[in-house]
Amino acid sequence: MTVKDAIKEVGAKEGLLIMYRMIIPLSYDRKIRESDELIGYCRYKDGKLVPEDHDSYYIDEKIDKYEFVRDENEDYLIVWECKAAMEIPISEPWFSMIKNGEKKEEYREIKPYWYARFRNVFTFVKNTDIPFEKDWDRHWVRFRNGYGKDRPSLMAEVTLHRDTGKPEWGAEEGKEYYVLKIHRVYQEYKEVN
Repeated sequence: MTVKDAIKEVGAKEGLLIMYRMIIPLSYDRKIRESDELIGYCRYKDGKLVPEDHDSYYIDEKIDKYEFVRDENEDYLIVWECKAAMEIPISEPWFSMIKNGEKKEEYREIKPYWYARFRNVFTFVKNTDIPFEKDWDRHWVRFRNGYGKDRPSLMAEVTLHRDTGKPEWGAEEGKEYYVLKIHRVYQEYKEVN
């Protein structure tokens, strides 16, 4: 769902104030907390999203959650986008299996492309393509079911290591992969209202 989809769904009128917030899942102390940061606002005018001033920031990509507020002075829409360390496309049936808690690992081939992406997020042993494999090196990734911002997605807390994968979860027998171990799925932002 995009901001414009949310506006249509609630039947909002011209001049609607839209406030953008960023949700950042934090997982220190093994508890999920949220950093809820205001990142900008705009108005809905003539079918367009118009920034209020030159400092305002807005998005019209997939949002994770919204709330429509009817106030006696003004109606406004608060939209949230959930921030992930990286986004990874994934196909069915693997997406549904992760969503339902059945699949605990996701695999990526050991290639320069994935090494370059993972090293920007995870810690690696110096001068190697081997992840450090420490439990404290956890990060949130967004798994998207296919390509495109309108596709279903979910957030998962993962660690990275190298190992052979499980054939029942899509790996080739005996082949070594980068393994994203899924510790938990952040269900709250998987769907909009």
